[in-house]
Order: sequence, then C-alpha cells, then structure tokens
Amino acid sequence: MIFRAQGLCSGRALLRWVTLLLSVSLAVSGLSSPLAACSAQADGVTPTNAWVDIYSTASTLDGQPVPVGAVIAVFDPQGVQCGEFTVTKSGWYGLMPCYGDDPHTAIDEGAVSGDVLSFAINGRAALTEAISKNGASVPPGTAVAWLGHGTLWQVDLHVAAVLPVSIAQTGAPVTLGWRHELPQIATYEVWRSSEPYIAPGTPGATRRATLAPDAGNEMTWSDPDTAGDPVTHYYYHVRGMDAAEQPVTTSQEVGRFTFNITPP
Repeated sequence: MIFRAQGLCSGRALLRWVTLLLSVSLAVSGLSSPLAACSAQADGVTPTNAWVDIYSTASTLDGQPVPVGAVIAVFDPQGVQCGEFTVTKSGWYGLMPCYGDDPHTAIDEGAVSGDVLSFAINGRAALTEAISKNGASVPPGTAVAWLGHGTLWQVDLHVAAVLPVSIAQTGAPVTLGWRHELPQIATYEVWRSSEPYIAPGTPGATRRATLAPDAGNEMTWSDPDTAGDPVTHYYYHVRGMDAAEQPVTTSQEVGRFTFNITPP
C-alpha cells in the first residue's frame, strides 16, 4: 500500500495539484506541498482514480488551533477511511484527497457520489464547518458530501475539550454543575434529549438554556421539567461556545432516568 501511494505521488497526484491550482484560485497561502500531502496517506487509505480535495485554515482541537503532527482522517458513511493528512502548520490541513470507490473492484475503497463525509482529529470525532465549495461560500450547516471527482471543499474541523459536568437531584429539579475555567468561552449551552447518545445540535436534541459565564466560576442550571416527574428520562450535554459561536468544550453525557427493580 505504501509503494502504491508513493507511485501516485510521483505522477497523478502531482498532476492533480497542478490542475487544481490552475483552475481554482485559492485565497490562502501556506498550504502544504503535494509531496507532503502524499506522504500523509495512511496504510488504511486506498488511492483510486477519483477524489475530492479538502482543506482548512482554521481548525481546532480542544479549543486551540489544531497542532502540528495531529492526524486528520475522513470517512465515508460505511466507516471506510478515504483520506488522511498530518498537520504541518498549526490550525491548517490539506489539501487532503478523499478517494472515491472504484466500481471495477469488489472492495469498497471509499465514497460514492452523495455520501456525507465524517472527520476525526487524532481519532476523536470532529464537528464540521463547511466554508466553501469550489471556491464559493456555502450556507452555514451545509453537509460536506462527496460530489464527484475534482470537487474542492474548505472545511474547518472542531474537536472540543471535555467539560466535566455533575448531575444531582434531591427531591427537586435535576441540577447540573460545572466550573467556568476557559476565558475564551463566551456562553454555555445546555442541550437535552429524551434518548441517549445524541450530540448537541443534532436531531433529537433541544437547547434548553444559554448562560453567560459566572464571575464566581461555579456554574449551575436546574431543569424545571423534571420536578415531581419520576418516570421521564432525560440526557444532557453542556457546551461552551466562544464569541464566534464555535464550540470550545463539550461535556460528557449525563442523564436522569428511573427503572423498576423486579424482586426475585
């Protein structure tokens, strides 16, 4: 697999870079060289003759610019890794090719047209912020999809730091508690769902409160809907946002639920 990637770097991938730079005017500087992009290919990525290119100039990890040496990975909906890049400039990655599936083989090498892509930084799932497609700005919330060979995406990625949150209930509403410690956080969002494993901002989760940081650093929020309700199941996340409304930190999931114990 390594030798195959190196062969592509000496020919087709370099041609891809030349064509891309001639056809699309990138209003950025400092993108890694073609050889650097090729050397970042992982053993688990199978290059094919179709790809989309993805890059960023403002990605974050734990609320800070993604560091040099961090590994960016991209996956198709089946979990097949179709691209990988090792960061060489803080906050930036790319150009990173995400390869498409080769229909002439029996294996699944990557994405097909319309597949929504997912990303990870150092193995941690990342939130995606699509900035532009083929040099044109896209609306907030645009899904990053594999749309055919040669598509160019600018996609900022964000992995928030973990915010420790406690949960308690003593005959009253459920109360969440946490400490405000990061100065870049402008607001905290409290998200709730009735099903577990639902992330903030995704279908099934609702934002129940937006709170300004407390001067005393100790933050609490009580859920009035849980008072006197012994059977409702609720699950919570707290997310710290910066002034640009980007996530800086996200809590683990905490929950309130009841269940019957059947006697033996």
